[in-house]
Amino acid sequence: MKHFNLKKSSLTAFLIMLALLLTVSCDMAQEEETVTAITDFIDVPETLIGTWEAVTSTYTESYTITNNTFSSAGAYEGNTVKVFKTSETSGYIYIKYTKAAMPDWTYSKNAPDVGRWYAISYKELRASSVKLAGAFKASEAGGKTSTETIEEAKAEFTVENGYFNLYSELTKKQ
Repeated sequence: MKHFNLKKSSLTAFLIMLALLLTVSCDMAQEEETVTAITDFIDVPETLIGTWEAVTSTYTESYTITNNTFSSAGAYEGNTVKVFKTSETSGYIYIKYTKAAMPDWTYSKNAPDVGRWYAISYKELRASSVKLAGAFKASEAGGKTSTETIEEAKAEFTVENGYFNLYSELTKKQ
């Protein structure tokens, strides 16, 4: 008659559980690495949240930034806001248009760019001041007004590609 060896059975069970645990944790670690590798966008930093108004301007300029929305008073608006930081005080704000320019430069929730991605550059961010510039490059120079994906927006809308030539100096409204 065979005797049941508790030590041997316990060791075998322990090794099987360890192998399963390692397999599951390796799969989870790989999944986390993949997510981190493809998304280097962050939520809106607290210092960017608020209403920003032009220091000096020939026309009224006001921008409101929340965790989820970006709006330019009387002009374009967007949601699904994500930020890509290029330094501690600069970066790009990406929005999915909910209101955009029509060909005649009026703004509408039915504009062709609505539902597509756009970028705003920020620099010299401080607690009460920032410089903002919307992505603009003449269409004759190959400029786009929006992209299908946020990854395309990140690749297209850059200072190096000729966008963001005119920054507005803004202060945070108290």
